[in-house]
Amino acid sequence: MTIRVRLFAAYREVVGAGELELPAQAGMTVGAVWQSLVTRHPALAGQAPAAALNARLVEADTPLDAGDELAFLPPVSGG
Repeated sequence: MTIRVRLFAAYREVVGAGELELPAQAGMTVGAVWQSLVTRHPALAGQAPAAALNARLVEADTPLDAGDELAFLPPVSGG
């Protein structure tokens, strides 16, 4: 099973790509995908991204299905 992962802003810069296709195992969660990215790109460690699965905000324990699109969004600040 594969999923498409989209990365925005600083996450895209760290990874060097705005979109990835990653293999995922049945029952894998949003949080597990993030941890796999942190393992490959340690500069992401300590980040707390918002996650959107198929354009809906979700929690880290949300399970994935084949063909899902998962987006990680960095925190936004402003004023």
